[in-house]
Amino acid sequence: MKGNSPLLLVVSILILQLIPISQGQVVPEVELSCDQPAPVDVYPGATRTTIIYCSLQNSNAYSVGVDLTYQQGVLSVSGPGSATVPAASDYQFQVAARADLGHPVSTNVVTVTAIVTTANGVPVSAITEPTDYEVLVVIKQFSRLRVAVEEPIVTMGIGVEKSVQFNVYNDGNDRDRFNLEIVNKDVLEGSGWSIMSHIDSIEIDSLAPPEKVRITMIAPTQLSSENFTVLSNGSNQQVFNLELKVTSDFSIRTEGVPNYQIAEISIKLIDPEDSGIGDSLAFPNSVLSVLSICSAALLFNVKKVQIQGRI
Repeated sequence: MKGNSPLLLVVSILILQLIPISQGQVVPEVELSCDQPAPVDVYPGATRTTIIYCSLQNSNAYSVGVDLTYQQGVLSVSGPGSATVPAASDYQFQVAARADLGHPVSTNVVTVTAIVTTANGVPVSAITEPTDYEVLVVIKQFSRLRVAVEEPIVTMGIGVEKSVQFNVYNDGNDRDRFNLEIVNKDVLEGSGWSIMSHIDSIEIDSLAPPEKVRITMIAPTQLSSENFTVLSNGSNQQVFNLELKVTSDFSIRTEGVPNYQIAEISIKLIDPEDSGIGDSLAFPNSVLSVLSICSAALLFNVKKVQIQGRI
């Protein structure tokens, strides 16, 4: 029994520290605190991870064992499951919070829970209470867009009016405004075109169906005397491009570098004066074909007159 006296003395002292006293029960506990983490980037190529820095402070005169658990909602969280904190010491640890690629803009609560399970190696879970600490993990917005065309190649006649359509997609993780600009409008109008767009910006929710941008064009009344091509059917053709630039307004205001795309429609302008009869006849035999038709008609009329004269 004498050999066990020191151990019994330690246990007795510990028990005396844990039994009820005048104002309540003295239990081994720790103080838990965490710093607010940096916001999380979730754009393609980002780490999508932030680090939460936490600390356990043990003001007791004995070491304690602590179990650590986490509640993270839709995020993925990893950190130590337990820790031993010496008497009158601190224990620093890190918790990693990770979001999915393209996670919507949001604020997410991560709760870190600590509970003392042992005091100087003696189990005390029956009398201890968990301590919680909440931090907010913010998912940052990023811009991303696509622009597609319904008809990449359009054929029009002289003076004809036609509307073309562009589809604008918001592939970012929050609602965004997109500025619209016809890049080469001045060049087209200088060539005789009339270009009409009724809106200069649109707002689109994240991953929503595309917004349709329609642009009305009125072709010039004649082809330019230069830069035209004579087609195999004898008609004249001139090719123009309509270029629409779409820019994320969020990228301009927040990201520092404009995020934009330019989509292009090729317009083939055909002169209708050269595409009448010649459209259905092979060139260069079209003139001979017309002469043949006229000659046959004339010969038929001559024979008809001769027959009537004999009668």
